[in-house]
Amino acid sequence: MKVQYYKPLNIWTAINTVLQIAINIAVYVYIGPMALLYLGLSTLFALGLHPLGGRWIQEHYITEEGQETYSYYGPLNKLTFNMGYHNEHHDFMNVAWINQPKVSQMAPEYYDCLKSYKSWTKVLLNFIFNPKMDSFSRIIHPDRHPKARDKEVNLYNNVDAHF
Repeated sequence: MKVQYYKPLNIWTAINTVLQIAINIAVYVYIGPMALLYLGLSTLFALGLHPLGGRWIQEHYITEEGQETYSYYGPLNKLTFNMGYHNEHHDFMNVAWINQPKVSQMAPEYYDCLKSYKSWTKVLLNFIFNPKMDSFSRIIHPDRHPKARDKEVNLYNNVDAHF
């Protein structure tokens, strides 16, 4: 709802909403209320206001003018399957998560000069207490077409052979 160019009310949103409600009812009826609670808590723990939730802010919220994505190089990468290697992921999307650290090791001249984070907790605290940060601080490209991204990905397909 915060992305102003995006019109959320369309047929696909309606279908998605109906399916989500139906699936949640089925989970409640056939598996039980604890399964539904588990799914709700999983979402909270993945996206909530806690250190691991700082990942969502770290990835695409602008804190350095001119830089669109940011990586995290802290110890929680081992727990989150290298989710923090976000710049590397954007550059080489087809490289497996286990090999993302190798990307930055192979090309430090491209990644060491970029702003990165070592603490998701600090990212989260900055988001909460920095008056310049809000939910509109997210990078948005309304003019990019999915086919343009496909062409960019094809440029990097040869790199995958190294992994």
